[in-house]
Amino acid sequence: MKDRDIPDIAKRGELVDPANPYPEIRKHAEKNREWDYSEEVAWLNRKFDQFKERLFDGVLTPDRSPLPIAPIAVENLRNMRVLAAYNVVPDEYGLNYKITLNEQHFTDEQTENGEKIKVWRFGRYAQCETLLHEMVHHEQQVRGKDPYKPGKVTHNKEWLLSGFKEVVKEGTCW
Repeated sequence: MKDRDIPDIAKRGELVDPANPYPEIRKHAEKNREWDYSEEVAWLNRKFDQFKERLFDGVLTPDRSPLPIAPIAVENLRNMRVLAAYNVVPDEYGLNYKITLNEQHFTDEQTENGEKIKVWRFGRYAQCETLLHEMVHHEQQVRGKDPYKPGKVTHNKEWLLSGFKEVVKEGTCW
């Protein structure tokens, strides 16, 4: 292969990032005002970023890459006892991971302006706990030594030793 056949991007030594749909999915979810949950998911995405920065990516080492973004969805999980779920296998769109909050735990409320909004029935603190819980599953799946596989316990020793309990005990939702 002659030098002139090499694309400019290769000559400059720039890494080509494989297609990553997660930031675009997130942006669309936050801006889609036709979706009842867009503002709520925008708030949850900000919390995801704060938790990611402060609790999961605080110290990066060469062998530990940043925790990837996981899109946040709201769906009816068909079980009132389930607050949220973390997908560990590709879904119907081929997404490898996604955090899903159970739609059944959102209530309709109104702002002072009379706008209808969706609110987590247990309050913001409990919503932060739920998000953080699912983020620990996400970290274990992406970076853990013992990721979940079908037929295994999801809250195994690695998950329990993650420090999640300490963060929740602290009582901080920033």
